Amino acid sequence: MRNRNAILRCELTAVLVTGQCRPARLDLRHDPAEGYGLVLRIRAGLDDDPASLPPIWRLSRDLLDAGLTVPTGTGDVRVRPLSEDWTLVELVRPRVTAILVVGTADLRGFLAETYRITPRGAEQCAVDWDEELRALDG
Repeated sequence: MRNRNAILRCELTAVLVTGQCRPARLDLRHDPAEGYGLVLRIRAGLDDDPASLPPIWRLSRDLLDAGLTVPTGTGDVRVRPLSEDWTLVELVRPRVTAILVVGTADLRGFLAETYRITPRGAEQCAVDWDEELRALDG
């Protein structure tokens, strides 16, 4: 039985490339109530540049998972394997593009835990659709 109230958080180390390379801490979060999505928060001192990336990104769990083995994504978030050990997460905005180089094993471990909490195919069961409709009526 899965715990629908369990919010999974994971902190990872990455290299952030935005013209220069710098270390970054990534906070990944999976909330079963949000179904298909993940939240990625970048902590790398991005606030000092007005053209910098937003520190918080929402991305699809399926996109991140697929991108570990094949290039995936055509929008703001693109994921592809760099090697067996490293994965590139490309974040695109009109004035800036950044690349995160993240350990593939770390991402696989995080994703495995998300699938333990919310199995593949059960995402839609985790969303409170009545609440979502109420929010739209707002």
